[in-house]
Amino acid sequence: MTTDSTRQRESLSALLERVTEQHGLTQKGLAEASGVPLATLNAWRSGRRTPRNSADSKEQLRSLAQHLPGVTVAQLFESIGQQVPGEVSPEAEARTLALYRNLSSGRRRVVDQLVETLASEERTTS
Repeated sequence: MTTDSTRQRESLSALLERVTEQHGLTQKGLAEASGVPLATLNAWRSGRRTPRNSADSKEQLRSLAQHLPGVTVAQLFESIGQQVPGEVSPEAEARTLALYRNLSSGRRRVVDQLVETLASEERTTS
C-alpha cells in the first residue's frame, strides 16, 4: 500500500495528462483560459520541457492551477520540485514600489543587487 509519504511525486507532464483526460479538457482550451501559450502547455504536457524557475513561469503555473479542476497551486509547484513562492498582495506590492521610488539611484542599485541575490539563492534551494 502506498501512502502520501512514500508515494513518488507526480510529474507535471503526468499531472496535466491525467487531469486533462479525466475532465475532457483540451490543451487549446486550457491554454486560452489560463493565458499559458499553447506551445508552452504542449511542451509541459509532453514532458519536453518543464517550467523555468522564473517569475513568468511561476505566474503561468498559478494561472494554470485556477483552470485545472481539483489541482492546487501547491500540487503544480510540487510536480516540478519547487516550493510555492509567497503571495504578494497588491497593497504590499504598491507599498514596496512606493518606498523603492523614494530611494536615490545609488540605493536602488543596492536594493536591486540584494533582491537579485536573494532570488538567485531561492532558485538554487528550490
